[in-house]
Amino acid sequence: MATDTAPECLEALEARFRDSSNVTVRKLDVLADKPDGQFDSIIMINVLEHLLDDSGILASLKGSLSPEGKIILYVPALNSLFGEWDDLAGHFRRYSKRELEDVIAEAGLAVVDSRYVNLVAIPAWFAFSRLGIRRKQSKPTNTFGRDLQIWDRTAVPATRWLETRVRPPIGLNVLCVAGHRRGLTPKNPLLHPARVDTSEIPAT
Repeated sequence: MATDTAPECLEALEARFRDSSNVTVRKLDVLADKPDGQFDSIIMINVLEHLLDDSGILASLKGSLSPEGKIILYVPALNSLFGEWDDLAGHFRRYSKRELEDVIAEAGLAVVDSRYVNLVAIPAWFAFSRLGIRRKQSKPTNTFGRDLQIWDRTAVPATRWLETRVRPPIGLNVLCVAGHRRGLTPKNPLLHPARVDTSEIPAT
């Protein structure tokens, strides 16, 4: 099941999974709706930072997680980078790895593995989020989208190459896998660098 609340995102999901008979697209708001059934994986990409009660939402999703299921979280990192772009995007916060792990523990879940990702995107985020907004406000023609295209063609391959070989000590985002507290082995190989490619996920 692929979900969102924004009509344009739901349309994009419908187009992306049109030929995938095993994927259902539906509108679902985690603040008001509960998924039907149980799932082996619940993936929340750039969602948690938009929720005021982040630990409460995670706790409510436990019942939708199968006994061996995992919740995969991808969130913006480093509150020192919080700026106008975060406000415009509706972010309540950015996270450190430790802060996200504390939220998971407060929700009654256990961390299987967590890491920083997108190290090379930190200076780009600062430049694009601070300078990009000012440029958009000061010029009628916005070249910000073109800047992002250049970034995707150059920095994304470099990020992929680097982070499949080295776990960065800091990054623009935190990637975390959590599950029920019983029967978990810390540092599960699910997040081995060679098995997770985060370069296609939008940086926030």
